[in-house]
Amino acid sequence: MKTRFSLFFTALALVVSLPAWSQARNVGLFNGEREWIHEYGYTLGAVLGSYTGTPMAYHLNQSIVYTPRLIFPFKNAGSLDVVPNVGLGLTSSLLLGRSNLIASELGCMVHLNSGLGSSLDNASTFGAFYGFGLQSYTIHVFDFFNTGVPPYQPQPYLGPAVDGGIRFFLYGSPVSLSVQYGPSLYIPPSARGIGVSGYFTGRMLYGMY
Repeated sequence: MKTRFSLFFTALALVVSLPAWSQARNVGLFNGEREWIHEYGYTLGAVLGSYTGTPMAYHLNQSIVYTPRLIFPFKNAGSLDVVPNVGLGLTSSLLLGRSNLIASELGCMVHLNSGLGSSLDNASTFGAFYGFGLQSYTIHVFDFFNTGVPPYQPQPYLGPAVDGGIRFFLYGSPVSLSVQYGPSLYIPPSARGIGVSGYFTGRMLYGMY
């Protein structure tokens, strides 16, 4: 299984990099500048799987997320960016039988960008991006009342991820809508053997530019 994931993401990395490397004929890929764009917004996510053939959403998560983007503009058009993300929110868990659990997400993606949001001085009214990276999602379970169990029981999910989205103006502010999916290569012991497949999220972010 891990070999198939490795082959898939290796092929994806090659596909993502082709548009960028096609610009290398211009003797230099980037224009030498570095830019920061900060975004913040809302994430709706779910840990998905299939139990005895029935699709399941084991955890449903809502969180506030912050993503600073380090942008490397290309000489001609577009850019490559490195995007760490951190989020904090609440989860309702079918698997754990509890709601309003604290949850966090942490990851880093690499994107190819075009149009709006690809750089600070891009004057387009629409943009798009896609990329890949690594994403984690952790449910923080606290139990101070039951003896014999640890008071803190983190439930982490970790794996590679792919995402893509669009950027546009909404009431005069730049907004991005995106979806992300990542197969969970690490699953907490409490969720093993029940068909967990991965973590799916949808995001709406406001750009501070």
